[in-house]
Amino acid sequence: MLSKPGLMVSNKRTDEYGGSIENRARFSLEIVDAITEAIGADRTAIRFSPGGNFQDMADETVVDTWSYLTSQLQNNHPDLAYVHFIETRSDIWSDEFAKSDSLAPYRQIWKGPFIASSGYSTAIEKAFEYSEKNNALIAFGRSFIANPDLPERLRNGWPLNAYDRPTFYTNEPKGYTDYPFYKA
Repeated sequence: MLSKPGLMVSNKRTDEYGGSIENRARFSLEIVDAITEAIGADRTAIRFSPGGNFQDMADETVVDTWSYLTSQLQNNHPDLAYVHFIETRSDIWSDEFAKSDSLAPYRQIWKGPFIASSGYSTAIEKAFEYSEKNNALIAFGRSFIANPDLPERLRNGWPLNAYDRPTFYTNEPKGYTDYPFYKA
């Protein structure tokens, strides 16, 4: 059953790329196979958004689908550079940190480098806690845009610049190259 009424389930294909979980995962796995063959697994990574419903799309079998994908990667390409998962949130436009851990099933499957993201830009303490508890790397998107020196700010406990959401996805330097470095 879908988590939100009115969402459309994506991938209603009837060919070899639709229907079963194995078929729906086929394209992603074929891409990873091709890239690892061309440049090596240690230079290949993939990012997943299990449970995401952006633009009214959904998956009726989230954990089963993404667990299958993750297990196939673990079996066939255990030496990938990393897998990157985005924690599901009810509203991707929100600045709120995801309160539940929907990535646990995939962390249990994947034995290599694991990157988690979703809302950590406004929950730095939670990011460190999650990283330590789960032996995972944390991706900071929004705060990296606003803090060109983010690693140093995190390392030293310095305050972060607030990001300017209306400047996201524009074609201007404002909001991308005009954020200041920390000054003591």
